[in-house]
Amino acid sequence: MKPKSKFLLLDAHALIHRAYHALPTSFVTKKGELVNAVYGFTSVLLKILKEQKPDYVAAAFDTAEPTFRHKEFKEYKAQRPTTAFDLVSQIPKIKEILEALDIAVLEAPGFEADDIIATLVQKFSEDTNILIATGDLDTLQLVNETVKVLTFKKGVSDTLVYDISAVSKRFGLEPTQLVDFKALKGDPSDNIPGVPGVGEKTAATLIQQFGSLEKLYQALENSTVDLKDSLKNKLLENKEAAFFSKKLVLLRLDALVSCQLKDLKFKGLHNRLKLESLLQELGFFSLFERLSKETSKSPSLEISKGEKSSVKELSLEDLTALKKAKKLVFSYRLGERDLAELFISAPKGITFPVSKKNLDSLKDVLSDTQVKKIGYDLKALWHALQKEGLSLDGLHFDVMLASYVLYPGRRDYPLERIIFQELG
Repeated sequence: MKPKSKFLLLDAHALIHRAYHALPTSFVTKKGELVNAVYGFTSVLLKILKEQKPDYVAAAFDTAEPTFRHKEFKEYKAQRPTTAFDLVSQIPKIKEILEALDIAVLEAPGFEADDIIATLVQKFSEDTNILIATGDLDTLQLVNETVKVLTFKKGVSDTLVYDISAVSKRFGLEPTQLVDFKALKGDPSDNIPGVPGVGEKTAATLIQQFGSLEKLYQALENSTVDLKDSLKNKLLENKEAAFFSKKLVLLRLDALVSCQLKDLKFKGLHNRLKLESLLQELGFFSLFERLSKETSKSPSLEISKGEKSSVKELSLEDLTALKKAKKLVFSYRLGERDLAELFISAPKGITFPVSKKNLDSLKDVLSDTQVKKIGYDLKALWHALQKEGLSLDGLHFDVMLASYVLYPGRRDYPLERIIFQELG
């Protein structure tokens, strides 16, 4: 038999929330826009695409319109705070990332992303092996022989895949029984009532014993169940709430999405330039770098604008030119103990390599406060020159410090990242 193709379904809303709350608010663009959810979502997506190599991909989103659950139960998710503007404002950028990857964005007014996923699972699980990537466990009820759920144990990096065995190991139940389990215990996060006083352990035990909510209540009403009177009374008094909770928990299979499997074919990085441009605009150097390595292409960090510098030996005439210059740009490399290489760029695009024997001749230039010194991490160069008995004065502009001022929350400020973000 021909092996089944792979279908990756993204519970986009759940993944966005997970990324937003897991990552720090130091992820900002040059314009000061928070993009932590965009970064987390994109990082997870690229990782899953690389590892799973899906044949088909789709991303399901919630919409702003009330769902059928809100209409039937006004208190549904009522206790949740209003979604932060900083999170909502990131969704359009996430959709741009998906568009650059040519991944379909699916929405259905009146339905949640989970309902869209359930509808697609019913429609395509016979023809494909499905992996649902999500930030919560609501879709575990869909797990079967051809459907698995990938979720997170912590943050957005430590993942866990649920198959039938993993669901059974955690809950002691079949995936389809999780609906009845949740109907009994309720769900505070969604404000689903359940049966007051029935917790996870009791709910799991009851479903294990009776198999389903319907069979449990059938036994209760026929008085063929051996339970404590207090528990019996709770269950009977809240029968309506239990079945109503099940209706809220059960994912719908009729979400209004019209697409064929062929419409969801994943074409890989065929629109690579658009994706790279977005990553650059957002300042995601690490993702750009990862993408480049994974596709065997080195990041293009050459500066294309302006004159290209030429390198020449330092002559007496050059020394005179350097002494007259109003600005000098320094580039250097440190060895284990001292200065290994030093280059000085003067006006007119000429770069001069400086050897140890030439350093003393530059003493006056280096110490001249009227000659503005520009470079990257000039503090380290200052210390290296001090070891040579030279003083570096007139420090004017440090690229690393400037980057720190713009993005004070980052761990480090490599020159490659700065070139990528500021120069294109």
